[in-house]
Amino acid sequence: VNEAEDLNEADRVLQHAVVLDSTYAQTHYNLALIEYYRGNFEKSWEYLHNGRKLNFSLINLQFVDLLREKLADPQGFFK
Repeated sequence: VNEAEDLNEADRVLQHAVVLDSTYAQTHYNLALIEYYRGNFEKSWEYLHNGRKLNFSLINLQFVDLLREKLADPQGFFK
């Protein structure tokens, strides 16, 4: 099993989790991580903001910094 397959499997499981409970912020944060590792930084921001809107207290600011190094926050929330 390679990294791409692992990411695809994690994505599949988390997408199903979103269907079951779209209000669980940690799922959105985990999807942001998957997209970050895939190099889809804009999509990563989208998931991060979804999670932020649900529960800001769970946000990992170190991850935000890593993501900002790749792509500025499209919403301008994190400067």
